[in-house]
Amino acid sequence: MIIETILENFTYLAIIALLFISGVGVPMPEEPILLLGGFISAEGFTNIWLTLIAAVTGVIAGDNAGYILGRDHGERFLKTVEKRFRIPKKRVDKELKLFKEHPLKAIFIMRFLPGLKIFGPALAGYTGVKWSKYQIVNLVAVLLYVPLMILIGWYFSTNIEHVLKDVKLVKRILTIAIIIILGYILTKRMMMRQ
Repeated sequence: MIIETILENFTYLAIIALLFISGVGVPMPEEPILLLGGFISAEGFTNIWLTLIAAVTGVIAGDNAGYILGRDHGERFLKTVEKRFRIPKKRVDKELKLFKEHPLKAIFIMRFLPGLKIFGPALAGYTGVKWSKYQIVNLVAVLLYVPLMILIGWYFSTNIEHVLKDVKLVKRILTIAIIIILGYILTKRMMMRQ
């Protein structure tokens, strides 16, 4: 009983902490964390409502920290993250342009695009998006995105046998396709040498 209570509480804290870290510019995708949150809730390890609250809390806290970092240390923060995590400057510049031209759309859309949301909060702060506008648009996006991802994780848990069966089929098809492509390439190279 005590171990289950500790595990349950640690799980919620871990969800908050991991999603917070993701929000401050560390290129750690939120999707696996949210999907796993739904999965473990469906399996009975956590309460789905507390998982949702923990996830929304972690995402909003991380996004706000990212916004503040962008607002207060924009240029230096972006360069550090770019360099440390080897994110191409071209990618950062593309996102920066989007934030300058369509800031509110960018905040909303980036929430749903894996990989692009890493810099979203920092760019919002850096480009001078008003805090109140950022909060409203980000909250709406988070309240749509987080439950969706958690419910997908929940769904996969309850249908895991079907999902695994489909994964095995796709894996077999990909293996056959790779063998055919490699065979073609090797045959072509051998013919060119002759």
